[in-house]
Amino acid sequence: MRVAVIDLGSNAVRMSLAEITDGKINVVKYYRENVRLSENMSCDMLLKPIPVARTLEALKLFKNYAESFGAGKIVAVATAAMRMAKNKEVITKPLFEMGISLNIIDGMEEARYDFLGVMYNLSVKSCVIMDIGGASTEIIAVKDGEITGMISMPFGAVSVTENYIKNYDEKDCTNDAYSYLKGEISKLDFLEQVKGVPLVALGGTASMVAKMDGGDVGNSYRLTANRTKDIINYVNNMTLQNILKNGIIERKRADIIKGGFAIAKVLIETVDCEEIFVTRSGVREGILYELAR
Repeated sequence: MRVAVIDLGSNAVRMSLAEITDGKINVVKYYRENVRLSENMSCDMLLKPIPVARTLEALKLFKNYAESFGAGKIVAVATAAMRMAKNKEVITKPLFEMGISLNIIDGMEEARYDFLGVMYNLSVKSCVIMDIGGASTEIIAVKDGEITGMISMPFGAVSVTENYIKNYDEKDCTNDAYSYLKGEISKLDFLEQVKGVPLVALGGTASMVAKMDGGDVGNSYRLTANRTKDIINYVNNMTLQNILKNGIIERKRADIIKGGFAIAKVLIETVDCEEIFVTRSGVREGILYELAR
């Protein structure tokens, strides 16, 4: 069976094209477009015309890719931006007309798919999974392959940047974001039971850390926590212009990377981990795992 799985996030839309044979999954191709669907929606929870147009253009392209691949099934899910949007129909209606039925999943379902994707693809069985999106962050505590606590937090790289980082070029511009995030994440009692376990990091923010370290994420890429914090501190002290000149962080992510890095730094410190695994595995891989069972 050939399938296409689309994950419409708040910052990026991703698609995996895969073949499933006798319960085995072979991902043939992976696509991603930074569409920033949640751009400027924090104040009124309305999806704006320009990001909607970007998103629909990317999804139309993805559908063409899926059809060329010969996908007999297209599974499309959407996460935080679509959960919060008051005008969901500006996305769902055109997609329906394209022949795509979009399933808007809640935060706990998103976290569950993250867990399934990580457990299927990585050998780490005790860890904390963090999936930093544009408008939400999923945090899952795992011990011996079982979930001991999970939550979807209402902040991500885009929303933290828009709401808590006022002057992007100042060296201390993330202080307000850091204080807010530390207060929110400190409320998660279930993290007390998994202190010191590895952190498994999903999403574009995590991928940028790996790229800054000179790595290729692939299935997974390992860094020490200290090296990760050094990278975060280095970028936080850069102006936007210098981040762009650096050329490693994608242009479409450069102006929100500090918000994503602030979330990552607080979680690293809260979990008190020594190592971090960056992986592409997540919602799409969790859906593929369920389809293959």
